[in-house]
Amino acid sequence: MKDIEDIMEYLSIQLDVYRDKSSEPKILTFRPNEYFDLDEGECADVDSAPKYPHLRDYVSNAQNVVRLVLNVRNLTNGKSLRIDMVYQDNQSASVATRCEYEGEALTYKEIIYDSKLPQGLVADGCAYDLCRFVVHGSETKCIYHAIFHYTNDGEEIEHRII
Repeated sequence: MKDIEDIMEYLSIQLDVYRDKSSEPKILTFRPNEYFDLDEGECADVDSAPKYPHLRDYVSNAQNVVRLVLNVRNLTNGKSLRIDMVYQDNQSASVATRCEYEGEALTYKEIIYDSKLPQGLVADGCAYDLCRFVVHGSETKCIYHAIFHYTNDGEEIEHRII
């Protein structure tokens, strides 16, 4: 089992936080156990599961963030992950571009669109529209589309379209 110092030698995790469109980012760095949801003895890699579902959950005072850029690099095997998340309309909508690389070669690209729907479309709570698109060369294909309804009592209801 590798200890945390050994893991940090080959795994780099950096989150660039932009508070407005013209500012320089604040750069946050994480240890693998701070960013990833690791089981006891599990070694992290670029495709390990994150602790939190949204990048903004790693940022304090996230309500004024306009862009987040995550870079996770395995310095040993050359694999890396880059997620570029742009927020619009006071974070009621976001577009994320997720790219996976082996060395310099792009191996996977996905675009994720998430938007809060107008009030009144559901009887209680709020609803979000989520679409995921995979990009292969010049072709883009929707691989997932759903409406999520979050009720006032905390229930999440998924209405999957694709």
